[in-house]
Amino acid sequence: MRVILLQDVKGLGKKFDVKEVKEGYGRNFLILNGLAQFATREALQKLHVQRAAQAQEDAALVARLRGIVARIHASPLSFLLKTGRKGEIFGSVSKEDIKHILCETIPELYECAIAINLSRSIKKVGTYDVPVDLGRGIQATIKIEVKG
Repeated sequence: MRVILLQDVKGLGKKFDVKEVKEGYGRNFLILNGLAQFATREALQKLHVQRAAQAQEDAALVARLRGIVARIHASPLSFLLKTGRKGEIFGSVSKEDIKHILCETIPELYECAIAINLSRSIKKVGTYDVPVDLGRGIQATIKIEVKG
Protein backbone atom coordinates (compact mmCIF):
# COMPACT_ATOMS: atom_id res chain seq x y z
CA MET A 1 0.00 0.00 0.00
CA ARG A 2 1.34 3.44 -0.89
CA VAL A 3 0.85 6.33 1.51
CA ILE A 4 1.87 9.98 1.69
CA LEU A 5 3.33 10.97 5.04
CA LEU A 6 1.68 14.05 6.55
CA GLN A 7 4.27 14.32 9.34
CA ASP A 8 7.77 13.04 10.02
CA VAL A 9 7.55 9.41 11.18
CA LYS A 10 10.61 8.07 12.95
CA GLY A 11 12.07 5.09 11.14
CA LEU A 12 9.86 5.57 8.08
CA GLY A 13 10.34 8.97 6.48
CA LYS A 14 9.81 12.71 6.44
CA LYS A 15 6.75 14.82 5.75
CA PHE A 16 5.52 14.58 2.12
CA ASP A 17 7.46 11.35 1.41
CA VAL A 18 5.59 8.68 -0.54
CA LYS A 19 6.22 5.28 1.05
CA GLU A 20 5.24 1.70 0.43
CA VAL A 21 4.04 0.16 3.71
CA LYS A 22 2.20 -2.97 4.77
CA GLU A 23 -1.58 -2.76 4.59
CA GLY A 24 -2.22 -3.13 8.34
CA TYR A 25 0.46 -0.63 9.37
CA GLY A 26 -0.82 1.92 6.87
CA ARG A 27 -4.52 1.62 7.69
CA ASN A 28 -4.43 0.84 11.40
CA PHE A 29 -1.61 3.10 12.51
CA LEU A 30 -0.50 5.73 10.01
CA ILE A 31 -3.86 6.76 8.54
CA LEU A 32 -5.83 6.20 11.76
CA ASN A 33 -3.46 8.52 13.69
CA GLY A 34 -3.40 11.18 10.97
CA LEU A 35 0.25 10.55 10.11
CA ALA A 36 -0.42 9.60 6.50
CA GLN A 37 -3.03 9.48 3.77
CA PHE A 38 -3.67 7.15 0.85
CA ALA A 39 -1.49 7.91 -2.18
CA THR A 40 -4.25 8.43 -4.73
CA ARG A 41 -3.74 10.23 -8.03
CA GLU A 42 -5.42 13.39 -6.67
CA ALA A 43 -3.41 13.27 -3.47
CA LEU A 44 -0.17 12.92 -5.43
CA GLN A 45 -1.08 15.96 -7.54
CA LYS A 46 -1.77 17.98 -4.38
CA LEU A 47 1.50 16.69 -2.95
CA HIS A 48 3.41 18.12 -5.91
CA VAL A 49 1.87 21.56 -5.28
CA GLN A 50 2.51 21.31 -1.52
CA ARG A 51 6.16 20.36 -2.08
CA ALA A 52 6.66 23.39 -4.34
CA ALA A 53 5.08 25.68 -1.75
CA GLN A 54 7.18 24.12 1.02
CA ALA A 55 10.34 24.60 -1.03
CA GLN A 56 9.53 28.29 -1.49
CA GLU A 57 8.89 28.71 2.25
CA ASP A 58 12.16 26.93 3.06
CA ALA A 59 14.10 29.15 0.66
CA ALA A 60 12.58 32.27 2.22
CA LEU A 61 13.41 31.00 5.71
CA VAL A 62 17.02 30.24 4.78
CA ALA A 63 17.38 33.72 3.27
CA ARG A 64 15.98 35.26 6.49
CA LEU A 65 18.33 33.16 8.62
CA ARG A 66 21.35 34.28 6.57
CA GLY A 67 20.36 37.88 7.21
CA ILE A 68 20.13 37.10 10.92
CA VAL A 69 23.64 35.56 10.80
CA ALA A 70 25.01 38.91 9.60
CA ARG A 71 23.25 40.67 12.48
CA ILE A 72 24.62 38.14 14.97
CA HIS A 73 28.19 38.70 13.77
CA ALA A 74 27.73 42.47 13.93
CA SER A 75 26.45 42.65 17.51
CA PRO A 76 28.49 41.04 20.32
CA LEU A 77 26.71 40.33 23.60
CA SER A 78 28.00 41.69 26.90
CA PHE A 79 27.38 40.22 30.33
CA LEU A 80 28.23 42.04 33.54
CA LEU A 81 28.73 39.75 36.54
CA LYS A 82 29.59 40.50 40.13
CA THR A 83 33.19 39.84 41.10
CA GLY A 84 34.94 39.44 44.41
CA ARG A 85 38.00 41.26 45.70
CA LYS A 86 40.35 38.76 44.13
CA GLY A 87 38.60 38.90 40.73
CA GLU A 88 36.58 35.72 41.10
CA ILE A 89 33.15 35.77 39.47
CA PHE A 90 29.95 35.08 41.34
CA GLY A 91 27.67 33.22 38.96
CA SER A 92 28.15 32.24 35.33
CA VAL A 93 26.82 32.75 31.83
CA SER A 94 24.81 29.72 30.66
CA LYS A 95 23.28 28.67 27.34
CA GLU A 96 19.89 29.91 28.53
CA ASP A 97 21.32 33.34 29.43
CA ILE A 98 22.89 33.68 25.99
CA LYS A 99 19.72 32.51 24.23
CA HIS A 100 17.55 34.92 26.25
CA ILE A 101 19.72 37.97 25.53
CA LEU A 102 20.18 36.95 21.88
CA CYS A 103 16.41 36.63 21.39
CA GLU A 104 15.87 40.04 23.03
CA THR A 105 18.49 41.58 20.74
CA ILE A 106 17.16 39.94 17.58
CA PRO A 107 13.38 39.37 18.01
CA GLU A 108 13.08 37.28 14.82
CA LEU A 109 14.93 34.47 16.62
CA TYR A 110 11.85 33.67 18.72
CA GLU A 111 10.38 32.01 15.65
CA CYS A 112 13.49 29.91 15.06
CA ALA A 113 14.69 26.96 17.07
CA ILE A 114 18.22 28.03 17.92
CA ALA A 115 20.78 25.89 19.69
CA ILE A 116 23.68 27.40 21.60
CA ASN A 117 26.67 25.05 21.37
CA LEU A 118 28.34 25.72 24.70
CA SER A 119 29.75 22.72 26.54
CA ARG A 120 29.98 24.44 29.95
CA SER A 121 28.82 27.70 31.44
CA ILE A 122 31.25 30.59 31.16
CA LYS A 123 32.76 31.33 34.58
CA LYS A 124 35.68 33.64 33.77
CA VAL A 125 36.00 37.22 32.58
CA GLY A 126 36.99 37.49 28.92
CA THR A 127 35.83 37.31 25.34
CA TYR A 128 34.46 34.07 23.94
CA ASP A 129 33.30 32.88 20.53
CA VAL A 130 30.22 30.71 20.94
CA PRO A 131 28.78 28.69 18.01
CA VAL A 132 25.05 29.02 17.39
CA ASP A 133 22.96 26.66 15.24
CA LEU A 134 19.97 28.45 13.73
CA GLY A 135 18.60 25.34 12.04
CA ARG A 136 18.34 24.45 8.35
CA GLY A 137 22.12 24.02 8.25
CA ILE A 138 22.78 27.69 9.09
CA GLN A 139 25.57 28.21 11.63
CA ALA A 140 26.82 31.43 13.23
CA THR A 141 29.39 32.42 15.83
CA ILE A 142 28.51 35.03 18.40
CA LYS A 143 31.07 36.99 20.39
CA ILE A 144 30.37 37.00 24.11
CA GLU A 145 32.08 39.53 26.40
CA VAL A 146 32.01 38.71 30.10
CA LYS A 147 32.95 41.63 32.34
CA GLY A 148 33.36 41.86 36.07
